[in-house]
Amino acid sequence: MGTTGDAIAQRLRSAAVECEYADPHFAVLMFAPGNAPRDFQRVVDALGQAAYNAGQRVQPHETDLQPMPVQAMRVRDAMLAPHENVGLEQALGRVCGSPMVSCPPAIPIVSSGEVFGEHEIALCRFYGVQKVDVVVK
Repeated sequence: MGTTGDAIAQRLRSAAVECEYADPHFAVLMFAPGNAPRDFQRVVDALGQAAYNAGQRVQPHETDLQPMPVQAMRVRDAMLAPHENVGLEQALGRVCGSPMVSCPPAIPIVSSGEVFGEHEIALCRFYGVQKVDVVVK
């Protein structure tokens, strides 16, 4: 559509339609058997000519699989250890205490017990994460 998932979500929200999830690349809608035809029509009306309008362009994102984060602790040990909430930039090299996931079944960037590396910090920054839970040193 030539725009961002966040922009689509904002457009839909102004028409009383809430996305299940949105980020710079995607907007996800989930319909159920209980949705009435008018619900679908609200989506169509809200988006209108958006598919043909030039909007905010997004850069292609890395689709190659990246190495998994390094596991420094068992999940259980990390979850039960004392945590502190720190700014994203202070998390580099630290162990994740509790993952930040917007909604299940989302896949966390870093799970409990894994180390925040440069790649993980960059992904968190891309998705707007500003603070993370880390194990107290």
